[in-house]
Amino acid sequence: ALLAGLGGSVVAQSSEPEVGTGPAHEWVTPVSRTCSDPDQPVVTGDGDGFTWFRDWTYRCRENLSDPRVSGDLTGSYNDDCWVDGYCVYWGTEELVGPDGTWTGAFHGTVQPGGVQTSYKVMTGSGDYDGLTFIWHGTGMAGSVDGHGFIFEGAPPPMPVPEPLPAE
Repeated sequence: ALLAGLGGSVVAQSSEPEVGTGPAHEWVTPVSRTCSDPDQPVVTGDGDGFTWFRDWTYRCRENLSDPRVSGDLTGSYNDDCWVDGYCVYWGTEELVGPDGTWTGAFHGTVQPGGVQTSYKVMTGSGDYDGLTFIWHGTGMAGSVDGHGFIFEGAPPPMPVPEPLPAE
């Protein structure tokens, strides 16, 4: 229903991975994040107000309510911003926790005024092998609050859009 107004239809992928085979845990919530003073990204523009930057690396100490997803975080960030203040961003992160590592990707949006929404999916290795961590964050750019959880199994598959039939 949510996608109905977007002018397309969505179908599930044909392969059926084993998703969510174990019990969900408690919500994971932020405790603190401390980042080193990273180099500022090189911003490129087209002269008409559209700007972008690519592969900005940041390093943080992430402390979440579940110690399995607390540790040293390294990320690569990209964004595209329009003159009206809307931005889209995406990238990858690696979080080295106490007994394993999480790797994954994120994407999100920033609205004029700095309201930000983000979503990330990370898969575990080491003692976290076979686990998935999903996170959703909202808030003002630079101080995003969020929640997520860890579960056994593969990340859910992304739906595959199908074009609408011609009228």
